[in-house]
Amino acid sequence: MYPEQVKNYISGSYSAEDKAFVEQWVKEKPGRQKKLKELKAVWEKTGSLRLLEEEDVTSAWYSFKTKMEEKSAPKYPSAAGHSNYYKTNYRTKKGVTSWSVLFKAAAVLLVAAGLFSVYLSEYAPTEEATVSEAPVEHTIRSERGERATFRLSDGTIATLNAGSTIRYSESFGKNTREIALEGEAYFRVNNEGQTDPFVVNTEKASVRDIGTEFNVRAYNTENTDIVVSKGRVEVSTLKDSAATGNRVTVTGGDMVRVTGENSPLVVQKADLEYALAWLDEKLMFKKEPFRDIKKRLERFYDVHITVKDSVLNSKKITASFEEEELEQVIRVLALSLNAEYEISGRTVLLKRKDQQ
Repeated sequence: MYPEQVKNYISGSYSAEDKAFVEQWVKEKPGRQKKLKELKAVWEKTGSLRLLEEEDVTSAWYSFKTKMEEKSAPKYPSAAGHSNYYKTNYRTKKGVTSWSVLFKAAAVLLVAAGLFSVYLSEYAPTEEATVSEAPVEHTIRSERGERATFRLSDGTIATLNAGSTIRYSESFGKNTREIALEGEAYFRVNNEGQTDPFVVNTEKASVRDIGTEFNVRAYNTENTDIVVSKGRVEVSTLKDSAATGNRVTVTGGDMVRVTGENSPLVVQKADLEYALAWLDEKLMFKKEPFRDIKKRLERFYDVHITVKDSVLNSKKITASFEEEELEQVIRVLALSLNAEYEISGRTVLLKRKDQQ
């Protein structure tokens, strides 16, 4: 949510204090200056702007740009049950094609449902949300190197991290609010006017919302981490949880890790800055073995990383990156590993300095 001073500044009805606040607010985080310009441009042309979430700025700006370009972009069917869908492509950080961030949004006019959105694209070719042809299941996918944000029919806003997939039935929002997640996603759950609980099922766990905002990280072959930023959720393992009592309640500021179907569930304090860094386009590592860092880099930049010496994989690294190009990140990590690197297209090779 944007501060009131920012809204006042955009609308032109601001005080000297508001202006001073905005100037400081812009300095605090890279990218805010650009977003502020986009907001002002949309306001000047339309006279209104929904200021719900910070992600909405990009969506609104490109919606306006697309309309001004005579709506020449192609239309694609939207996955049923959600609207306001758009993706962020991080090829600017991959060292692959371009160093500018690509923003895209899939959209459609659904008269019967009362949903409206416009397909947006600044660059071509484009990618759209993947929609399952099966009549009872729909799929939303964020490819490697991308991040996708969308709003479900119940008003819940979900953000998918790179290499993640959400699936849900055609009856979502009618008599059920269950979805299946593979990968990582952050949910801002809307329970207003809802009678059915919002449930996220992963390979190892089930997360039942009790009015909250939470993050679920459940990539295949990895542990499942549930981090709650606000409110609380109920977490259970998928196997015999009712019989074994393998079920816990996690409140804001806490987390639980699920390592297997029958693993004990222990609630512990969460490092919210670390767990939610990806929402701010940051890469943050805290005493993590490079084998785990490697997986995250591959998803984030859509590259393949080969490590010639297994010793490098076991070395633990603490580092933080924000809006850095791939080569800059690899250079820093290589120094920490005392390694050499080579980048060719989407392939990265790391080896010890004394290794042939």
